[in-house]
Amino acid sequence: MKKTVLILSLFIAGASVLTVQAQKEWTFDKAPFEATTYSQTTTLDGLTVYATEGKTVVIDENNKRNGEYAFTHRLKFGGSGTIADSENAPFLPSERAISFPVTGPTTVKIAALSSSSSTDRTLVMSDGITSLHTFAAPGSYSEGTDNVPLETYQYTGGAGTLYIWSPSSGVNLYMVATSTTTGISKVTIDGVSFNGREIVNENQVRLEVYNILGNKVAESTSNISMVEQGRGIYFVKAANSKVVLKINR
Repeated sequence: MKKTVLILSLFIAGASVLTVQAQKEWTFDKAPFEATTYSQTTTLDGLTVYATEGKTVVIDENNKRNGEYAFTHRLKFGGSGTIADSENAPFLPSERAISFPVTGPTTVKIAALSSSSSTDRTLVMSDGITSLHTFAAPGSYSEGTDNVPLETYQYTGGAGTLYIWSPSSGVNLYMVATSTTTGISKVTIDGVSFNGREIVNENQVRLEVYNILGNKVAESTSNISMVEQGRGIYFVKAANSKVVLKINR
């Protein structure tokens, strides 16, 4: 408790608050994703794919574009998502779906097409309890540079898990991207910043990282990866300095 109070006091005394964007993007074209058939629920790079032997999810090669994006792979739901308990949990899919964690308000981008060239379909996004948004998955599209529509939704809720699935037959998903506004202290430690995945230590000063309980979780004179740390608030302190960098992973 004493360590926690000390760290929080240093933060309040030495830093003001600004915001940065922590971004994540899944396009299914690089490891740990691969062109294969998933027949069991699998988590890859923070994205969970819900599949079973009877209702598989497939990743295969397929070239499409949207402006700056050149997609080479797609995730094929292959049919509608399964709701295990449609009466008590109508927005909690268990098969042919994906999910990913969020820490708070998040911008979600989806690029998808119907698996039928003649039928427009949709993707539903929920927080597991309520339906939040419906993304378009058209059947017809232009062969130009923007032949996969890119749709954006602003999630305004708190930390949790977001689920995406098709309510009616097959949809092909080309990209899921998230951008989360996170709180971070004003960078008064020269050359030290947080990009959402690691603490960048350009000047190779000695840095110490503490969790909200005041426990030291990392120490280094080089960049510090935060990927293996749990979600939450962390404090970064440079040696011989009272300034503390607050990050929200």
